[in-house]
Amino acid sequence: LFNLLLILQIIAVGLTIVSERYTYVPYIGLAFVASSLLSRYNLLFQKTVSWLIPAAITIVLCFITFKQVAVWKDSGTLWSNVIKYYPRSPYARSNRANFSISLAQQPDHKGQADSLFKQALDDCTAALQQDPKHAPGYQNRINIFLLLNRNREALSDAESLVKLQPNNAAGYLTMGIVYTRLNKADSAMPNLNKCLSLTPTSDQALNLRGTLLVNNYQKFSDALSDFNKAIELNAKGDYYLSRSICYYRLGDVQHAKTDANTALQKGVSIVDSYRKLLNL
Repeated sequence: LFNLLLILQIIAVGLTIVSERYTYVPYIGLAFVASSLLSRYNLLFQKTVSWLIPAAITIVLCFITFKQVAVWKDSGTLWSNVIKYYPRSPYARSNRANFSISLAQQPDHKGQADSLFKQALDDCTAALQQDPKHAPGYQNRINIFLLLNRNREALSDAESLVKLQPNNAAGYLTMGIVYTRLNKADSAMPNLNKCLSLTPTSDQALNLRGTLLVNNYQKFSDALSDFNKAIELNAKGDYYLSRSICYYRLGDVQHAKTDANTALQKGVSIVDSYRKLLNL
């Protein structure tokens, strides 16, 4: 019984959220007990009254269920409802932030992007204030900073994240991205190498490392290997364009043109100067 109380969090332990899902099956037993009592004492009531009691209970439960359905509209309403009752829960905050970030990037919510990013940032900050070791709070805030080109802040959070979790590949990837944006290839490369040592299937890290190998180190064969792996993992148009440039630098114009056309088919924009080089 003591263990069950801890699981249900009737006796709260830390910043936990009540796990009401554990009560769903036991409620069947309670309903059975109530029905048995009603049946046993049925003779004490008029027949109409004995039917009115369960009918009234059913109507009340239907009304409560109808109200609850609005909470389940999407992840935003769900986690907002959790935050209403558990404002100090870091997971509720970081989960709502994750939803807000996704929503802000959708074309039909472009006009709300600023307010959604602000809410997500506020949620991440609140989560980290409650639990400074809450990794999802750092990861979500990093994503926001990267999307808003707030590179220094993204770098600071990435450094905090890898101190907290030294094997967190996302932290090293972020540092690789930021240092690349800051034109610090010698700082970006070790972080990308570390990311790939932890997560060899990171297509984003492979593409970015390949780009650095082409632009900063002229190691075209090594870059081509990275681009091939990235495309095998995720055939994004941007990756085909990266490989096209690598082929061109290797003098393989035909393959460069083929990849450039694939990139165009996938909706990637190519600058006019490169189009002219390939006669596209």
